[in-house]
Amino acid sequence: MKASELRKAWQIKDNSRLAKRPISLRLPTHITAKIQALCDMHPTKTKTDIMVDLLSSALDEIYESFEFGWGKEFEDHQGVTFVEDNGEGKTFGDLANKHFIELEKENGNPHAVNLYDVRVREKQQLTIERYGPDCL
Repeated sequence: MKASELRKAWQIKDNSRLAKRPISLRLPTHITAKIQALCDMHPTKTKTDIMVDLLSSALDEIYESFEFGWGKEFEDHQGVTFVEDNGEGKTFGDLANKHFIELEKENGNPHAVNLYDVRVREKQQLTIERYGPDCL
């Protein structure tokens, strides 16, 4: 979810499960003041709700910003060639999946599924994005 979409989301009830182990952090005063302002503006949301949504939005944007690493190529049933990501996005996704599965087991869910699938891109489109339309 993009940060710009959070205000709409804060109008809806959230049923996300929280991790059993809390994370404690001390925030700079200017960040704390901004979070408190959002809490005042959205009184039906807890400080945890707002902070979780802000972190989630930022993490989604960071994941999308990771450069796609040219990995293994494969063809689909129609003969279109795709490329798997083997860059930072894959590394982040793999690590996030590992930690998510561990945390879900701690929460009593032995059947958790991955947060991220392998990112793939169509080879022709990826080539044009990297080298320009004249490269084909």
